Amino acid sequence: MHALPPHERHALHLQKVSQQLLATWSDQNPATTLQSTLVEILEQLDSEVMPDLAISASISIFTARTNSFAVGEAIGPLAKFFRIHPPHADGIASYVGQTKQPLFVNDVMDWPAGVPVLRPALLDEFGIRSLAHLPLLAGQPGLEITVGALLIYLPVQHNFDAEEKIGIRIFAAQAAIAVQNAWVYGRQLREQAALRAISSTATNMDPNQVSHEIARQVVELTDAAYAVVFAANRNQSLLETMGIAVGTGKANPGSEITLELDTISINSHVFTTRNSYYAADLAQEPLYYHYKDWDEETRAAYCAPLLARGEIWGTLYVAGDAKDSFDDEDRRFIDELAAHAAVALRSSKLLNAVISFQQRISEMRTLAEQFRQIWQELAALGYDVSGFFVALYDETSQMIHFPFVREKDALVADNDERKAPGQLYGPRRLGDVRGLVEWVLQRRASLLARDFRRSRHSLSIAHSQRTDVISGVVAPMMRHGQIVGAVGLRSYDEGSVFTEYDRQFLEVVANHIAVILANAQRHSEEERQLQFRQRINQFQSRIVDALPI
Repeated sequence: MHALPPHERHALHLQKVSQQLLATWSDQNPATTLQSTLVEILEQLDSEVMPDLAISASISIFTARTNSFAVGEAIGPLAKFFRIHPPHADGIASYVGQTKQPLFVNDVMDWPAGVPVLRPALLDEFGIRSLAHLPLLAGQPGLEITVGALLIYLPVQHNFDAEEKIGIRIFAAQAAIAVQNAWVYGRQLREQAALRAISSTATNMDPNQVSHEIARQVVELTDAAYAVVFAANRNQSLLETMGIAVGTGKANPGSEITLELDTISINSHVFTTRNSYYAADLAQEPLYYHYKDWDEETRAAYCAPLLARGEIWGTLYVAGDAKDSFDDEDRRFIDELAAHAAVALRSSKLLNAVISFQQRISEMRTLAEQFRQIWQELAALGYDVSGFFVALYDETSQMIHFPFVREKDALVADNDERKAPGQLYGPRRLGDVRGLVEWVLQRRASLLARDFRRSRHSLSIAHSQRTDVISGVVAPMMRHGQIVGAVGLRSYDEGSVFTEYDRQFLEVVANHIAVILANAQRHSEEERQLQFRQRINQFQSRIVDALPI
């Protein structure tokens, strides 16, 4: 019947589907490509391995999360039946998936012991008399996972010979590769789409919207019960809800979750350790904290830190409604998304804070009012402003002045002796001392010292210029390409440490502050000129009034 020996014929079978297997790995619509590949595999199985038999065959795809099979493709008289009635969770397909061994039954009347019984309809309505069920296995030998099943039914008794068994096994292996390739590549495409969606949302500058999109993407890709993005509120030592999404068909309780950082919980643990944590069984989890209204049916949880540029912004908490809800791929994706999400969240918060700050201090005010407003707005954003200062610099004279200074949360008045020449905040020429402002002006760069006691900057800045200061960030103010001063924040508190985010924020707003202060100076000058003209007018009026008529 066949001119070629079995091993050569099987090699040809392999070649015929190889291109389609590649397509399931590279096509932009892997689901559609998988479908056509499975049809090709079934048709070649029919024509090459069992050409003289009227077979019905299907390839079913297994989903471990739901422990269920879905029909991928089917051919033959039973094709419609297969599509309407996918394999049972406790049927023969599940049996071969669990045993990871093929099952060949030459005569269904001689049913093997321990194997789930055949569906009555297949016997009574369709007269099935023999069958072959093979698991679709993917992975390294000894570590295989079941990704589906190849089911073959015949309406006659049939003795599967060795050559047929080899051929069927080859096509089962090809189907497994196709299913796994399509799943992996399809997942990659969905993950890439999720990351793009989050990045796109970040441009809207709304941290809450970004957080909601992060949670939504996690729920969609992992089939989670719900996901929450928690943001750290360091001022109050809290983790606060930024965005929540719930799984399909699940009710949203509507309440937000707020968690104190010193509460024993998975989120607090992850925030403190900065390491992801998986609780496969919450009933046995010592760190589990029950979130009221949300956790009535939750059985597992995975939590990842939101880390960007070495700073932790919060946590991503994902809950499942079954034990061990999240496999290795899910957890890998959550970790990857958390890293990407932290950057997006950080960027949106930074942009939002900058724009909000710029809008709030854009009103025309006097110089003194403007200094006070800048200080107040920085405090409103949560900054430690106990050591806030503004230094102005004249490049022509190289003189530095400190028009606004707070030290240990107290305003240093203009008549304070510390503002006298030669003192800490008195007028001085660039280079006279090794101060924070001098460091920034000379390098035309911002300075960040998380802890002066251990910072390399402690060597280049005189101790007298940073007495009792623990942490500091200073940024140059630029206007028309010239450096016109510096704005700085100093902290005297162990618990208040400035970060890279704070440096970036101050760098961006410093130039805006320079413009605002220049406008305020003009406004103040115009006010003085107006007052001067008013005094002259009043003086002239008094002279006129004093003249005899």
